Amino acid sequence: MGGVNIPKKWNVKIAIIVPYRDRLRNLKLFIRFIHPFLVKQNIYYGIYLVEPLKNLTFNKGLSMNVGFIESQKDNDWDCFIFHDVDFLPENDKNKYGCHQKVPKLISIAISAFGYSTDGYFKDKYFGGVTAFTKEQFEKINGFSNVYYGWGLEDDDARLRVLSKYPF
Repeated sequence: MGGVNIPKKWNVKIAIIVPYRDRLRNLKLFIRFIHPFLVKQNIYYGIYLVEPLKNLTFNKGLSMNVGFIESQKDNDWDCFIFHDVDFLPENDKNKYGCHQKVPKLISIAISAFGYSTDGYFKDKYFGGVTAFTKEQFEKINGFSNVYYGWGLEDDDARLRVLSKYPF
């Protein structure tokens, strides 16, 4: 586990699942930055770093699914946030948590896209930082396990979400 925070008063319990592979610089920044950010939001959270064995090809979707399953052995989490290690929230108003009716894209405007919420990012992207209740994650059958390396699992997740939660 990458850390835990249990405030005296809290409304929601969140598992932060971070698939990780060979990005130590990003990981150090992430851990140093994310804890104070989440503590300010008064969130009860646990961070789960999921790293495959070195001799296995990285499968981000599988890593996130493993994180979902393993995190439930520790707690009855209300919300599961899947967080890329190279994404850092820049605004304290960006509230971490789940939407109770539909899965939530938390990383709605990112620096790599010039903070735009139009076009490709709005219509074709569901990755970076996403949030699901347990029921929502199970309804879309988690992330695909067929994509190796980095990429495409986010596109697949978007299609899974849209097939179960048409907007």
